[in-house]
Amino acid sequence: MKSRHILIFASFHYDVAYRQTFAGYLPLSFTAIDRGLDLLDRHPEYVFNLEQVILLAAYWERRPENRERLQRHAASRRLIFCPGMWTMPDGSLPGAES
Repeated sequence: MKSRHILIFASFHYDVAYRQTFAGYLPLSFTAIDRGLDLLDRHPEYVFNLEQVILLAAYWERRPENRERLQRHAASRRLIFCPGMWTMPDGSLPGAES
């Protein structure tokens, strides 16, 4: 019988400019990323997902002191990026352009 595993991991989702501007969401987004990195540092079994690369780019640019942490956790495959697109696509839009 094959062994089956389910991986449950924390994920941070951000709605681009839903109620605020992109810049307006950055403080909250950075707090979520900071907390995710802190949990990764403290718990070797923890996995944290960032959905949108746009937030990683902004964080990378504005928080250079945490670049090594980002690289280390990504290299260990505990900081993951799903779906890893610039922004999260809206899969519920019917039509050819979506």
